[in-house]
Amino acid sequence: MKKIVYEDLKVGQEVVTRDGRKGRVLCTDLKSRTPIIVAILNPNNNKEDTMRLYKNGNYWNSGTECDNDIFLPSEKGYVNIFRRYKGVNNNIAFFCIDAGIFSSEQEAKDYAYRNPDYIKTIEVEI
Repeated sequence: MKKIVYEDLKVGQEVVTRDGRKGRVLCTDLKSRTPIIVAILNPNNNKEDTMRLYKNGNYWNSGTECDNDIFLPSEKGYVNIFRRYKGVNNNIAFFCIDAGIFSSEQEAKDYAYRNPDYIKTIEVEI
């Protein structure tokens, strides 16, 4: 999860709470100490509840973490793990990520299968 930047928040933007509930921004300019209003999907009844938050995305202003604090959702990507060798007789094995982050698992695997040292494709949060 990424911390929100108040100035970059937009109405309709997707957010997620600290405990993983999905939501969306309804308002960012309420004339109040808590100018952000979000609609959060309640998993118990599949309806939206509204919350007001401080500019830093926190539900409380005390510095205490709360399940209602909001963040930007993390993006997912895929990386390939390869075995590499070094040393005098290639006797030292280590693992590395090669070719960066792919947007889909299939795209990553298609690239990896060309390399005999391919071990595995894993999902990562960006």
